[in-house]
Formats: sequence, C-alpha cells, structure tokens
Amino acid sequence: MTVEVDRIAADFAAKNWSSDPFGRFLAAYESDVTVAWHLVSVGLERYTEGGTLFDLGLGLLPFVEFEETVSVALETLTTGKHHNFAERRGAPDKETDWLNAIISMSTTSQSLKALLCLFETRRPRALETAVSRVQHVVPPHPTLSYLHQVGFSNPNEQLYSEDIMHCIFPAGYLSEDGPVWVRRVHPSWTTFSTVAVAPFGGEASGTCGLCRGALARLLRLPPVVGPEGVETTIAVCMSCLGWELSPLFYHHETADDVTPLHSRSEPITPKFPGAPLAECVVQLSVTPSRWAWQDWALSNSRENLHRVRGHPTWIQSAEYPSCPICKATMKFLLQLDSELPQTDGEDWLWGSGGILYVFWCSRCRVSGIFWQCT
Repeated sequence: MTVEVDRIAADFAAKNWSSDPFGRFLAAYESDVTVAWHLVSVGLERYTEGGTLFDLGLGLLPFVEFEETVSVALETLTTGKHHNFAERRGAPDKETDWLNAIISMSTTSQSLKALLCLFETRRPRALETAVSRVQHVVPPHPTLSYLHQVGFSNPNEQLYSEDIMHCIFPAGYLSEDGPVWVRRVHPSWTTFSTVAVAPFGGEASGTCGLCRGALARLLRLPPVVGPEGVETTIAVCMSCLGWELSPLFYHHETADDVTPLHSRSEPITPKFPGAPLAECVVQLSVTPSRWAWQDWALSNSRENLHRVRGHPTWIQSAEYPSCPICKATMKFLLQLDSELPQTDGEDWLWGSGGILYVFWCSRCRVSGIFWQCT
C-alpha cells in the first residue's frame, strides 16, 4: 500500500489528474486508514510546498499521528529557511514572557507576529499581556477584533464553550453528488458518542416580522444540550436572513415560542424566497478533541462543519453580535454548513455556500443569527 501512496503523491505533484489521485487515495484510505499518515510523511519529506491532497491526508490523521506530524514540521521550521516563533515551546508563563520580550525588542512585523501569538494562546494571562501591549505594536485592527477572533470579549470572558458536538445526519439525507474529493469519509461525519437526538428542519411555530412568512426550524435542542439546560427551538426566516436584514434576532419564551425582535409595519417581499430545510432527526455526537478546531478553507467541503457549541468556524473575520435587549456580547451556540436539502427538493446555500452562525444571550433568552460566505 505504501508504494501505491508514493505513486499517488507523485501523480498529484506532477498534476497528472487523469490518474485520479484523490479517488485512488480515498479508496486506499477506506481500506487502510494508516495511509493518511504515510501520505503526509511523504509530503513533508518530498513535497514541501504541500497541496490539497496533502491537506486531505493531514485532516484525516488521528491525534497521535497529528501530534507527531506537528513535531516533524516544527523541527523543519527551526532548522530550515522557515525559522520563526514555532520552536519556542515550554511552560505557558515562560512562553508569554518570551513573546512579550519579542514585542519589545523586535521589528514591527516581528512584534505583530508575537502579539498575534499571544492572542492565539487563549490563556487569560497571555491575553492580558497582549491587550496591554497593543499600544506598543499598533496593529491594523482594534483590540476587540483580535479578542473576538480568538473567542473572547475580554481576557477573562470566553465567548465559546469547550465541549463540542457534531450533527450526524441519517443516511441518505445529504446529497452524495459532487466530486470524489468531497466524499464524506472524514471522521467528523462519524458518530463517536451520541449525547442526544434532535429534530432538524421543517417549519417552526412563529412568523417572520419582516415578510410575515412562516419561520423555518433549524434545530430543536433537547434540555441536555439546550441553553441553560432548557429545551429550545432555533428558528429563522430563510427568505429574509442576510438578504433583507442581518443579523436576525429572536426571543425564546418557551421551547416552541420563537418571537422575532424585528418588524415592519408593512410586510416586505423577499428577493430570494427560501423553503424550510427538509425534516430529519440528527444525532448530536461528542467530538473528539482532534477535530474540535476546524478551518473552513482547509476543510474544503470534506469535513462536517455542522457543529453545536465549540468555537465558530469563521469564513470571514469574527463577528459576535450584541444582544438587542441588554447589549451584552452574545456567545456562540451552533453553526450549520451549506448544501442542506429543502422541502422543495432544492439544496440550500447560505449566501454563495457559506455557514450560518447562531449566538445566544442567556440573560434575555435571545438568539442572534447570521451567515458568512466568500
């Protein structure tokens, strides 16, 4: 099998598309998952410029092999032309102190890199240090933008939860059409441990405050998963979201009551009417830590980005809305990817094929919803 993977990697690097390197690799992976590790090893050794096939292999690696790959890559960075901050690993406090020293002693570009590294640690002391050093570096964006990008409103207030679940759809619900490299073989499509099941799609009980059309149910979260341990229906107007107004906010008095916090005296006619999502029941499966962090671009439609809790998989810059009632920054609740089937037989895209994000204010029981796309 290793010889075949070597050939696949060589064909990909040579752009020999007629040999179908993606299809051959996925067929090999389904027979033997260890070929992902061999492909990535070959990529690091011989094809250092990388590429989408090697991204695919990297995304499939289990945790142990992924950690080993990172160690090899860091060794390459510290001994080769890509020498940077990557080698500085150690106790969190020492890491913070070292990055702080870099900010003081380095060029503007190096100082900015060190500052961004401090934010990316997502540790309170490092975040406090980063915020205090912003004036020294003068980055191109406001401090709050960098905090939001890593999921904080201030160094001590996290806007996402550490636990995360993926929505696992029943067989046949999602379309199997598409090129071979987006086949759903990634582990994030696999049920690891089901926390609960949840009704998905269909209509909700409320009506839109803009067009007066019926709201579409996205997901009915059971108490074990719902905000504050309360069963909660998340719903939205498919026709108005994004095209007519964004974000849209809804108040949740009970599990079924979804009341829009936006209204017009005269109903509008949506430019792009959207039917509800087709109904099904999804499993909410605990996500192993290996795939708790996902990147929209690198997932390249291969990974499951239908996620409850965890950190948002941003397409654009981070956007945490403020509750329209109490003005507090809302916390992330869930996200849904595109290409979901609708009741009219079409497949739904958020914008041009993006992700829908749902945020929550616990104080006011308000959801805030918007989508991002390219």
